[in-house]
Order: sequence, then structure tokens, then C-alpha cells
Amino acid sequence: MCWALYLASDKELPTVPWDEDHPSFNTQALSDVEEPVRTQFSLPYVIYIGSHEGCGCGFKNVDYDDPDECRKRAETVHSLAEYLCSALSQGAHLEMFLCWEGDQTHAPVAKKSITPTEFLALEFPLAEKEFADIVT
Repeated sequence: MCWALYLASDKELPTVPWDEDHPSFNTQALSDVEEPVRTQFSLPYVIYIGSHEGCGCGFKNVDYDDPDECRKRAETVHSLAEYLCSALSQGAHLEMFLCWEGDQTHAPVAKKSITPTEFLALEFPLAEKEFADIVT
């Protein structure tokens, strides 16, 4: 089972395609199975945020004994933070929800506000079934 990270906005967000040859941060349209996650958000445009692993698992806290995995995770979360900063600088309102696959309609256990720079920390700023407003 994988982490699923979703981002909603009041503006359409740019697409970052998955590249099989160079796995990294990416965005994806919601699949039919994921469509119910829209109920978590007050904003109309909702996308899936993928990591270098394809799913959201690459955002999880990493095995610090593996330098290559640490590097890949750092690049992934840096790209996520840049993506969020760019959207905010263009006036977008952003909401985020993190859950395990299959838990898309479960009520959030916590709601918080976080900034893009908080994603650069060693610990991911959201835990499972947490909802966040992304703010400057």
C-alpha cells in the first residue's frame, strides 16, 4: 500500500509528467478510483502528487543509511516545495491531503497550515489522514 498525496487549488496547476527514465517529482490527473478524494477539498482543481517512486511513498521519511535514497528524497521534496512556492506566487490558494491508498474519503484526523519550506525538513510535515492549507 502506498502513500497518496493530493493537492487542490482554485487555479489549474501545471502538469509535471512522470518520466520513467528519470523518476522524480510529478503530478497526475486523478484516476477514477481517486475521484472521491475531491470531497476533502473546498477548491475545484485536484491533482495527485507523485514522488521519484511514482507514488507518494518517496515523500516519506527515508532510510538515512542509504545516501542514494536520501539524495532522491531531498530532490523530490525540493521539487515539491518549488512547485508549491510557484503556485502561491501566482496567487493560488492551496490545500493538501495525505492518506494511504484506499483512505481517500476518510475524515482528516488533523488540519493545519504549513509553508512550502516545511517540506524541506527531514520529517515530512504531514502524517497520514492530515489536511493542510499551504500558506506563504
